[in-house]
Amino acid sequence: MQTNVNLWWEDALNAYEFLKSHDYKHISVIGHSMGGVFALRLAQQLSLSSVTTMCSPIHKRPMDDRKSRLIDYAEQYKKFEQKSSQQIEREVAEFAS
Repeated sequence: MQTNVNLWWEDALNAYEFLKSHDYKHISVIGHSMGGVFALRLAQQLSLSSVTTMCSPIHKRPMDDRKSRLIDYAEQYKKFEQKSSQQIEREVAEFAS
């Protein structure tokens, strides 16, 4: 899986444009965690009816720190899914590259 924050931002913009292209007049955005950061950025740049953020980072951290925390979370979640250590290692390696 190849993804990064620039693609996430592009997805957020595309979602907004999709709603506008279908004549929605009142668009509200809710974002959780990093999605909350994107929700605030959308509110800065576009016309939104409202914006809500939940559990969004309030301190700017280096990207490597955020990536490390995301990888740790993914590993814990995959353990919760009762995946084998080998499967977790493969999936996280694919995700982290």
